[in-house]
Amino acid sequence: MSFIPSPLEKGRGYLHKGNPPASLNEVDFFIKGLNEVKKKELQKINGVDEDTPLFTISVVSRILGIHKQTLRIYDREGLVCPERTPSNRRLYSEKDIRRLEYVCYLVHERGVNISGAKIILEITDSTSTNREGDDNDSE
Repeated sequence: MSFIPSPLEKGRGYLHKGNPPASLNEVDFFIKGLNEVKKKELQKINGVDEDTPLFTISVVSRILGIHKQTLRIYDREGLVCPERTPSNRRLYSEKDIRRLEYVCYLVHERGVNISGAKIILEITDSTSTNREGDDNDSE
């Protein structure tokens, strides 16, 4: 695989020093190799957690492999509620992406319609809320 600099890199020099980035598979392997503890430590240092909205709709679309319009429909139907910037752009958190992965599983693999997925998510949310309340009672 040859390394082709982006237009931004061509005119102003490379954004990184040294060798071009490794292949995508090597990068994925490295990222997956970071254990959860290191990830949590980095998140604490940077003030980022799983609830921090970071990802735009186009990034989430590519991560999940679904169309941006599908994400807009899921938002409109209340399956996920991304935060909005002052200019009204959607920003998704890691938690939102995990929820969307579950929605995609229900809709695309299990054949559940959007209304059914919404009901399942409501039940799941109420069950997890009840569990959290039980945990607090035992303390």
